[in-house]
Amino acid sequence: MSKLNAHHMHKSMSTTTQSTPGKQLHIAIARNDWPTAKSIIEKYKSIAGSAKNSSGSTPLMMAANGKCGKNNKLLLELLLVDGNGGKESAAERNKRVSFMLEYALFRCTICRIH
Repeated sequence: MSKLNAHHMHKSMSTTTQSTPGKQLHIAIARNDWPTAKSIIEKYKSIAGSAKNSSGSTPLMMAANGKCGKNNKLLLELLLVDGNGGKESAAERNKRVSFMLEYALFRCTICRIH
C-alpha cells in the first residue's frame, strides 16, 4: 500500500470513528463526569444538549433519571439554560406526549361510537 493510500485510509477511519459532541456528552453523563459534561455543554450548547443517544434519550432525560450522581441538579440547571438544548428537548417531548394523548382519546371516542 502506498503512503498516500495509507494516509487516506487512516484519515477516513479516524473521521468515521470520531465522536460527536452529543455522543461525548452522553458518555460523560454515563460516567458521572460532571466537569467534562459541563465543558461540552458550555462549548457546544444545544448541539450536544439536545442530542439523542441510540436509545432515544436526551441528556435531560439522563439527568432526570439520576445518571450524573450528586451533580444531577447542576446538570439539569445547565441544560435548562436557554440555548443549551434542555428546554428544546422537553418541548419536543411534550409535543409528542400531547399528540399521543390526543390520539388515544380520539381512538377511545371512535370505539365508543361503533
